[in-house]
Amino acid sequence: MKWGITIGLICILLAVVSSCVQEEHVKKITFGVDLSNYDSITEVGIRGQFTSPPWQVTIPMSDADNDGFFEVTVEQKTAQSGVEFKFVLDNDRFELEGKPNRRIRFNYQPEVIRYTGVFDEGKGTQENL
Repeated sequence: MKWGITIGLICILLAVVSSCVQEEHVKKITFGVDLSNYDSITEVGIRGQFTSPPWQVTIPMSDADNDGFFEVTVEQKTAQSGVEFKFVLDNDRFELEGKPNRRIRFNYQPEVIRYTGVFDEGKGTQENL
């Protein structure tokens, strides 16, 4: 009986020790949102699973050439298969109210990604560079 318990404990220990822990990879994502059809924009940002704490912090976006297209680049090391997010106006007006979040899917490797969309229109484009 002792051998059976010993072998069982060894098997459990081997399973725990050899369990897979995914390696983290750097993801560099440039988010872009078209707000050219909106007037009087004061603050544009993004919130999502990747902020700390998640969904509580707005990452500001900027429009360098004043064409109504706002951008920000975020770099993060992660083992996740993707992230969800929404664009935000004036730090509290979330787009796509009552609709699913935007989502970027990751490959299991370092990546440079460009995501563009139009504010409050659910379809966006993910381009892996």
